[in-house]
Amino acid sequence: MLKALRLKNIRSYVDQTIEFPLGTTLFEGDIGSGKSTILMAIEFALFGLGSERGASLLRIGASEGAVGLTFEVDGREYTIVRTIRRKGRGVQQGEGYLKTPEEGLYLSPTELKEKVLQILSFKEPPDPKARSLIYRYAIFTPQEEMKGILTLPQDLRLQTIRKALGIEDYRIAMENASAIAKEIRQKSLEFEIKSGDLEALKKDFRERKEKLEENEGRWKILKAEEELTAQKVEERKKELESFQDKKAEIMAIRSRIPILKDRLEEILSEMEEALSERRECEEKIKDLETKIEAFNQLQPPTSKSEEDLLLEIRRLEVEERSLREFGAILRRKAEELEEIEKRGICPTCERRVDPKEFEDKIRLKRLEEAEAYKKIVVAVEALKASKELLEALKAYKTAAKENQRDMEELQAYLRRSGELEDRIESLQKRQRELKQELEGAEKDVAKLQEILSDIASKEAELQKEEGRLLTIRRELSRLEGTIGEAKKALIQSEEEIKRREALLQKARRLREYTSWLEDYFIPTLGAIERQALLSNNLEFNES
Repeated sequence: MLKALRLKNIRSYVDQTIEFPLGTTLFEGDIGSGKSTILMAIEFALFGLGSERGASLLRIGASEGAVGLTFEVDGREYTIVRTIRRKGRGVQQGEGYLKTPEEGLYLSPTELKEKVLQILSFKEPPDPKARSLIYRYAIFTPQEEMKGILTLPQDLRLQTIRKALGIEDYRIAMENASAIAKEIRQKSLEFEIKSGDLEALKKDFRERKEKLEENEGRWKILKAEEELTAQKVEERKKELESFQDKKAEIMAIRSRIPILKDRLEEILSEMEEALSERRECEEKIKDLETKIEAFNQLQPPTSKSEEDLLLEIRRLEVEERSLREFGAILRRKAEELEEIEKRGICPTCERRVDPKEFEDKIRLKRLEEAEAYKKIVVAVEALKASKELLEALKAYKTAAKENQRDMEELQAYLRRSGELEDRIESLQKRQRELKQELEGAEKDVAKLQEILSDIASKEAELQKEEGRLLTIRRELSRLEGTIGEAKKALIQSEEEIKRREALLQKARRLREYTSWLEDYFIPTLGAIERQALLSNNLEFNES
């Protein structure tokens, strides 16, 4: 039951509240006076825009509008508020509000429509873009739309009535049942085709079974032959077991011979290397002894130490410098006297000098100068001799160090020569032992060769029997594989027979289902739908 409707910016209404009294309400007015707007606003409040454009509801020039509807269902009062807003070039629904006796909820358009459908018990899709067919055709029919329904073809008109009365499930059930019956009939036909020719399959099964029994008989014969051949092989093996130790001994000796020969060659090579190295050592020892003996013939050049010689050299160098300086002084004095004598005037008193007196002085200075140079020569010779003696002493010391190294090297070569001598003796001894061992091994192999020939003959017989046994076992394995595959094929064939029989059974059962759907279920649904239409017609006529 509707109780109140509020319109804000909805088509021609700016802000209007309409109260619905108890009983029947009549809206009267000219075309365009707003009667349809009230019905459209009620539909919008309950179900949203559906397939309508928001611009058809929102007042021209308004940016937003709202519809509030208060109604009662089963004694419970509800209030719904829906809004529309202009955004860009379009108009969209906004968030809605639902007030129930227990609470108030802000919901999206989809959620709000779901709640309303639950409250009204309408079995319709909650899609916010879908129109409510029950409301549109059973409760409210817009202008001229009833006329459109009446002029529809019979099947479409009946479909519309079914939707409006909420009985379209019967039609859907009949259509689904017909589709299922058709699908079951097709499936039954497929099962019959898949079952194929059972008699041909059973005949093939019998032929396979006969072939299997034939192969099993052949397998039993070969199995007995295998056991007999295996017994012969075991007897041959036992005969050879008594020869195995001898054979192993022969093979061990035979395999030992090349090893002994290789070892002899290795020893000869090692001996050659040792002898060559020993010769080199002896030559080196001889050279070192010659060098050491030559050094031992040398004597130290002086008993003085290197430090004493260095001190003496420094002293002589000082003495040489002093003598040279003194000689230079004497030379300058003599030259000055000669200059005075030449001029004939004394530079000090400016008196004439006595030539004879100056000649004596000049001669005396020249004699002193000559004496000084003699001492310089003696000092230079002594300095040279001391330096040569120092170099000789250094050379002697260097030779002594080298001689010490030669003596150490000589000792090392002497030790190595002794080691090589011991090594050569050891190798010669091992060479003799290996030669004796090789000669013994070759004699033993010659003695055991006859036994080896007998063993080879028996091994050939064993190999022949083993080859026969292997052939039999291969044939047995092949037969076992064939028998196994045949058994699998028989099992598969038997299963296929059962499967095809089951398919035939399923086909018969599906035909029964098809008959039940077409002969009983679908006609029953049609009768129920007709009864529902008749009941609704009677109720409509009575009201």
